[in-house]
Amino acid sequence: MLRIDLGEGRKLNPEAPTEVAVTLGGALAFADGSREATVRNPDLPMRLPLTASTGEGTIRITMNVYSCAGGPMGACYFAEGALNIPVTVSPEATGRAIEIEWSAVTKQQQRSDAADRRLQAT
Repeated sequence: MLRIDLGEGRKLNPEAPTEVAVTLGGALAFADGSREATVRNPDLPMRLPLTASTGEGTIRITMNVYSCAGGPMGACYFAEGALNIPVTVSPEATGRAIEIEWSAVTKQQQRSDAADRRLQAT
């Protein structure tokens, strides 16, 4: 499961091309046997069924995320990121899921949120 933190009160912009690309290596594959998947405008949190065999694997995720605050005058932001995650699959493993979290909150968004809080306090 992939959770993307968009920031308080923000949601994916359905008019913009948010894209998440996942590439698996080693002991990991998607349930259909493939090793690459690209999801456009995903539902969050995003779930992709995987299969795993004992051994080492990798998960590479690249993201282009467009989010907006609510309302007709809500500010919109773009964030991009890449994650390279090594995975070890052990025969003793009891977990059935891999949970990954990433923040799409940009420094510009943090400054804007701080300014909004100052305005609301006056």
